[in-house]
Amino acid sequence: MGSNVLIRQVWKHNYEEEMKAIRGFLCLFPIVSFSTRVLLCPDRVPASTDWGDIDANYATLRQMADNNKNNMVQVGLAFSSKRKEMPTCPETWQPCVWEFNLMPVDNGGNGRDLSEEEEQFLQKYCTGGISGRKLRSEGIHPRLFATDLSGLCTSLTSHKIDICWVVFKGGLDFVALLSQKVQTGLPTEREAFLRMVASYFPALYDMAALLGLKGEGNDGTLEGLARSVLLERDGREPHGAACDSLFALHMFMMTEGLPAGWAEKKPGVLFGVTSEEEAASALFLR
Repeated sequence: MGSNVLIRQVWKHNYEEEMKAIRGFLCLFPIVSFSTRVLLCPDRVPASTDWGDIDANYATLRQMADNNKNNMVQVGLAFSSKRKEMPTCPETWQPCVWEFNLMPVDNGGNGRDLSEEEEQFLQKYCTGGISGRKLRSEGIHPRLFATDLSGLCTSLTSHKIDICWVVFKGGLDFVALLSQKVQTGLPTEREAFLRMVASYFPALYDMAALLGLKGEGNDGTLEGLARSVLLERDGREPHGAACDSLFALHMFMMTEGLPAGWAEKKPGVLFGVTSEEEAASALFLR
């Protein structure tokens, strides 16, 4: 699955060009899947197949955001039209996804060196054989990326352009992005965080919430969910943020065969952060 899809690597030198391209085609490809890589955070919250205690889960995510505020090193973005078409690379006409490589920074917002443990994390969980040294010299500042992405979301909403955002266990993705945007720290209350997410991403689908994590071979991971719906990874390893966003996008597009009304069941719900009861009452939907 997806072996013919090209990963467009984005660094500081081509960042503006690639963002301009995305702004140009986004109205034609309004289904956007994204995933992050945060140093030393290999697991999603909750890690299991159960929703667990939603307040405890948010407290864990908030603590992860505080401890790893400057450690978001990759963001993958995959796009699709409602006809299941993807944007193509102008050089090769292959369908493509984007992987933004971000600079790890210190508390002062300056680039920093990585520890040996962090370098090992890069090799195990990130695409392209990137190194801490390359991220420091050529990476995009995470605050710039988060500001540009949230600004794009706000602009689309104000122009009544409907974008559908797709994630897998997206709590970590949103705390990583929004902790860069909100320098004063994430809200203490879970409900306030959900309202913040909704203000930037008013229509989102968490694949773990939408499809559920019960089933044979499902261990609560993205790969486990894929096995339960008989979807296979392509052969590229390690699977970085762009591969994960593509994988979640393919799962979302498979949901066309679900019973009528599925789309109204769990939009705007983050697995393990909102409850199924809150989903039913559409707590923070438009």
